[in-house]
Order: sequence, then structure tokens, then C-alpha cells
Amino acid sequence: MVMLTGYNDMQGGDTPYSYYLNATGRVRFAPTLPAGLSWAPAHEVTMTGDTIADLVYSDGTKTWNLFENWHFGERSNAVFVPLTNDVAGELPGASQEEQGISSDDFYEMFWEIDRDSMQAYLDEHPEALWNGWTGIDINESGLNQSGTTIKTIFGEQVLAINYREKILLVHAEGEGYRGVLAVAKVPARLSLENAAQLGTIGQTVGEIAEETGGILAMSASRVPETDEGEGALPVGYAMSGGVGYGEHLDGPAEYGCCRAELANDNVLSIVPTTDPVGKTCRDAVETQPALIVDGAVQSLSGWTEQNPRACLGQSSRREMLLLVIEGHNLTEGIYGAALSECAQILTRHGAQQAVNLAGGTSAILWYDGQCVTRCSNSYHTEGRLLPNAFVYHARTD
Repeated sequence: MVMLTGYNDMQGGDTPYSYYLNATGRVRFAPTLPAGLSWAPAHEVTMTGDTIADLVYSDGTKTWNLFENWHFGERSNAVFVPLTNDVAGELPGASQEEQGISSDDFYEMFWEIDRDSMQAYLDEHPEALWNGWTGIDINESGLNQSGTTIKTIFGEQVLAINYREKILLVHAEGEGYRGVLAVAKVPARLSLENAAQLGTIGQTVGEIAEETGGILAMSASRVPETDEGEGALPVGYAMSGGVGYGEHLDGPAEYGCCRAELANDNVLSIVPTTDPVGKTCRDAVETQPALIVDGAVQSLSGWTEQNPRACLGQSSRREMLLLVIEGHNLTEGIYGAALSECAQILTRHGAQQAVNLAGGTSAILWYDGQCVTRCSNSYHTEGRLLPNAFVYHARTD
């Protein structure tokens, strides 16, 4: 939480205004302060030459600096003074998150982050903390970006951290493969969303996400091998928002046909396709094979080829795990991964349940307006058309 004050966009005007910055963005409130705060000693601001005197604010008993030594025309000289956690907690009318959290709270949420590498990154990029720990939104996940210097406790490179949305993206790599694992920490915000013209023509994962309010999304149901690019219907049964469609898979048990069900309590379960759909199921896909069931890695001896993969899992902390592995890029030596390698990545992050989803050309991961993995067919820069996608919805408050 930070407060700033300026004059007509800091360009030297006569009327002061202020901003109250929190994790949700800027709120203008010229020239008054939020209830419970007042200027100290008054609302007046004196100027000496081209320098605004240090400005302070007060709750009536304590006083804090807003900023120091602002020189017009030299914005880099301004020193903004963020509220400490103790101060933020005393501000009236703020929600718990707006009041700020401690670094320990942050690392409890993002338990995977290596603290030393995170602190080193923040030392190099102090602007990442301008809005406090709740305002951290680091994103270096673009295909033309090289990622951050932050590591997980497992040694993985961090690509993005978004505290407000509770999202972590890490680089997944091994011999002959690379990809991205997204950890979405609020399972209630993940759902299966359909293409707008399901049954007629599909959409890219990014299109489905943008039309349904998503900030993170991945491929879900497979399409028939006879599909000529329309992506109109899935292979197997699917359910979106309690409405089911498609024909149940009826493959041999050795092929691992299963159904991944997300229930109303936001718990993911993996069941045989021959079982009735759960009464509390809200979203589901049928696929093959199951990777992890109730914490146990399944036999994956028939899935050893290196291919592009898409896998969905849920950890013991109820976090949703969205893993996409690139492949079929012979020029760069990126062939794909065996499913046992995907299971290892997911197990490292505490997966209790996990399934293989639409891989191959369908496999794609999208985050915050862009694809963060490459489709195995370079012609489909945004991924192929698909009937549905797993979408993690952005906050609306």
C-alpha cells in the first residue's frame, strides 16, 4: 500500500491531488484523503524553487512521509515511501488484503519460492514491491522473454508471480523437452469453458479464456483424429458448469480411460469412465491415461514416447496444476516428454490427482493475454481450434 501526491500529473500545476495505491490499482481522490486520514500539519504544500517540500500525512496520532524531494522534470529523483505493514494495518476502512501482508504471509502462499533468489530479484527490481507484497505482479513469461532470476525450492526458474490472482508460472525442462507449469492456487476459479459455437467450430484456448474472463488457460479435451481443424467436438464426454455433452469413452482398461471430475467443493477426482458422473460434479473431461490417483503414480509404461503434453492435476494444498510441455521441434532438439516425466514434475509440486489431456498439436498454455508455450505446429501460433479449455478466471472485484 502506497500513497503519492502530485500537481497535475506531476508537471508543475497548481492543484495538488493524491493517489491511494493498493493491490487493485490506483484510486484518485483529489483533493481529499480517505476517511480517518488528514494532512499534517495541513493540506498546504510549500515549494522552494522547483522542489516540493517533503509531504506527510497523519491519522491524528502518527505522521508518515508520502514522498521526498520531488524535482519537476526529474521524476527519477522522487523517493516514494511505502507504508510498513504495521502502518498499513492501522489505516481505517481497508480490507485485510488492502492493508498489506508480511513477507512471511507471501511465502506461505507461494511456498515454492526460494527466498534468497526472490530477495535478490527484489533488490534489483525494487519497483516490484511499490504496492507491497499483495501488489506483486511479476511477468516475464513471454515467448520472447528469458524469465526471471527467481528460483523455486526445487531449482526451477520462475516466469511469473501474481499475488492478486494467486498464480505462479515456472519453467519445466529436461532432456529433450521444455514447458511451463502453472500453479493456480484458488481451485474455485478453475472451470471447463466451451467454445462459443461448440458443435460447429472451436476456438483457440486464448479466445475461450478472453471470452469467459480468464487470466490463465490450457487445452482440455482431445479432438478426433479425423478432425480437419474445426475443433467442433471433443473425444469423450465433457461437462461445463453442470451441463454434460459428448459420448463416454469406452476403451480397454489397459489404455487408462478415465474421467477427471471437478466437484462443487473444488476437489478433483479421477474415476473410470464406466462410473456414473458424480452428483456434485460441475466440470469434467474424459481422457487417457490417469497419471496420479490418490497420490499414487500410475503405470505409464505404454506412454514413453517423447511428445507434446498437457496435464491437469491438483496438489495436497488443493492448488490446481496446469502443465504443458512443448515438442516436435526437431530444429531446437525439443521433442517432448514421456508421461512419466510429467508425473515427476507434478509429484514434485505435491500432486494427489493428475490426468493427461489434449497433447500433440492441441497442447497450449495461455496466460495474461499471450501464449506462454509454443504449439508443436508452427503454423498455429495461437494454438489450434479446440472445443473447450480449462480456464482460471481473473478476479472481478
